[in-house]
Amino acid sequence: DQVLWSGETTIKADSDFVVLDIHQLLESDEEIRKTQFFNVLSWAWNKIAEDRTQKVILAVDEAYLLVDPETPQALQFLRNTSKRIRKYEGGLMVITHNMVDFLDPAVQRYGQALIDNPAYKIIMGQGDKEIEALTKLMTLSEKEVQTLAEGKRGEALLVAGDRRIHAKFDVTPFELEMFGSGGGR
Repeated sequence: DQVLWSGETTIKADSDFVVLDIHQLLESDEEIRKTQFFNVLSWAWNKIAEDRTQKVILAVDEAYLLVDPETPQALQFLRNTSKRIRKYEGGLMVITHNMVDFLDPAVQRYGQALIDNPAYKIIMGQGDKEIEALTKLMTLSEKEVQTLAEGKRGEALLVAGDRRIHAKFDVTPFELEMFGSGGGR
């Protein structure tokens, strides 16, 4: 891990699409994890804030992996980013399988904002535990619960402000070629 941060960064953000894979970081010692989260997240925020005229989207996939009461820095960063990124012509996408993880009392201080702040939410099929929590949080109708419980591929509850609709997403041939037909495999 010392090799990563013992000098100037070699990460280049000269592409339209930059991927930061932190999977191995999650397995690190707590102190190293905290330090490296700080470094990675600081780098990401600096790129977002670098040019307020440049539109930036920060997409965090598998975000449930960052829900850790022992290392709350990542979730705190996402919460703070969710509140500030629009001022920088940016957007934040938080992608997770388990929204209920963000409501755990140990992290709810940060996680709740990630559910409450977005102007748009796309909620796809959920398990019983998640549906129960979301019903309490969002006062879901029977039809909305049914949409989430059925979990049909490409169908979701789309929340835009105070409007909620059953949405169906179709994949274009270009997207299918780009992302694959087996969930990206």
